[in-house]
Amino acid sequence: MPTYIVNSGGGVHLYYQFNEPLPMFPHYQQYLRKLKHCLTKIIWNDYTSNREDIEYQSILQGFRMVGSPSKMGKEYPVRAFIT
Repeated sequence: MPTYIVNSGGGVHLYYQFNEPLPMFPHYQQYLRKLKHCLTKIIWNDYTSNREDIEYQSILQGFRMVGSPSKMGKEYPVRAFIT
């Protein structure tokens, strides 16, 4: 179950928080990349996206801060919900 669900204006994003922080050494990144790839394959379906091709994002992808303007503008701020 994700820790947070975030509405960025362009879609809903799931965030998973680990119990302990992980250093971002290359060998950790390799395993995190595989984990994220597997989670994306499991979650991506006709109910979660209207895109046919699975969109894999980098583990180092930047994100919009909660409360900041979304892609749709400042009248649609980024919102987050804890699960």
